[in-house]
Amino acid sequence: MLPALIFLLAFTGTTLTTADDCIRLWGDVSYACVCNATYCDDITPAELESLPSGQFRHYISDIQHYRFWRTTEDFKAETNNETSTAHFTLDLSKLYQEILGFGGAMTDSAALNIANLSAPAQELLLRSFFSSEGQEFTFIRTPMAASDFSVRHYVYDDVEGDVTLQNFSLVVEDLQFKMWINEQMRNASSGLAVHFYMDSVNNTDILDRVHQDFPEKFILSTEACNGTGKPVVIGSWERGEGYSTDIIQVLTHWGSGWVDWNLALNPDGGPNIEGIFTDAQIIVNSTSDEFYKQPIFYHLAHFAKFIPPGSRRADLTTEDGKGVEGVAFLTEDQVAVIVLLNRSEKNLTVAITDKEQRNVEVLVEKRTIHTILYNN
Repeated sequence: MLPALIFLLAFTGTTLTTADDCIRLWGDVSYACVCNATYCDDITPAELESLPSGQFRHYISDIQHYRFWRTTEDFKAETNNETSTAHFTLDLSKLYQEILGFGGAMTDSAALNIANLSAPAQELLLRSFFSSEGQEFTFIRTPMAASDFSVRHYVYDDVEGDVTLQNFSLVVEDLQFKMWINEQMRNASSGLAVHFYMDSVNNTDILDRVHQDFPEKFILSTEACNGTGKPVVIGSWERGEGYSTDIIQVLTHWGSGWVDWNLALNPDGGPNIEGIFTDAQIIVNSTSDEFYKQPIFYHLAHFAKFIPPGSRRADLTTEDGKGVEGVAFLTEDQVAVIVLLNRSEKNLTVAITDKEQRNVEVLVEKRTIHTILYNN
C-alpha cells in the first residue's frame, strides 16, 4: 500500500480513507481478494451527506496496489489548460437515458457453488454483491430451465403435445438453489437485450441505430464472460479492464444497464455440461470454504455501487482524452458520478470542467479505474 500512500499525499487538500484491506491471492501481475467465513474486504460508502460543497470523493483501484482506495479532494480554482493534460467537459444539464441497474446471473452453477460454502461464507459472498458495503447490485438474471452452466440437461415440461402446460413443474435446481436468492419476481418493461461476445467485430453505432429506430425500448447488456483458452485466471486485471471498457461503451451508446453472466464459479470455471468453462467475478473454493473476488468484481463495482436505478447519463465530452475512457451520470439525489478508465502504461492528469464552473483535477495513473462523486 505504500506506493499509493506516497502518491495520494502529494495532493494538497486531500484526505485519505481506505476500505478494509483484502487478503491478496496473487496471479501473474495482479491479485484477487480472498474471503472466508469470518472475513471479507468491503467498500467504504461515499457518505456524500457529509461532503462539503467544495470537495469531491475519489475512489481508485489499480493493477497492483489497491482496491477502492478512497480520497476526499478539493475542486480546483482554475481550469488546467496544459496540453499534456487529458481534458473533459461535463454538462449535468444535458441528460440522456435512465439507468435500470447492474447485476449478474444466478445460473445453476453459480447457485451450486455458493451453496457449497458454509452459511457464514455464503452470507459474506451475497453481501459482497448486494449490500451497502458491496457492489449494491439491483439485478439478478435467472435462466429458465437448464443452461450450459448446469450439471444436467432439463426442461420444465418434456411431454410432447402438452400445449396447455399441464405437466409444467419446477425442478430441484429451482426449488433448492435458485429460488432462495430470487424469490420475488419483478415486472419489467419491454426492451432489447445484447451480449458482449461480438463486440470486437461490431461497432457501437449499432446501439445508436437501435435507439434511433426504437426509442421507446430500453437496451440492456445481459451477458458477459471471459475465458477462451484459459478459463480462470486469478488476478486478471486485463479482464477487468475489458469489462469496464464494454460497460462504458454500452452506457455511452444508450444502454440502460449491464448484467454479468455467472455470479460465481468454481476454480475450473464451472460446472458446465458442455465443457465450456469461463472466468467469473467470484471464484468459489469450497474445499477451503473460501471465495476469491477477482479484479472483474472491483471493476464492475466502480459502476454498480454508485450509479443507482433512476440515474441519467450526463453529457461528458472530450477532444483530447489521451486515451482515457469515461462516462458520467446524475443520480436522482443530484449526485454527479464520473467513471474514468486508463488502460495505458502512462500516468496522466485528467481535468474535468463542469458547466457549473467546478474544476476536477485528478492523477489517473497507468492501469487504473476511478469513480468521482460530488453533490450537484
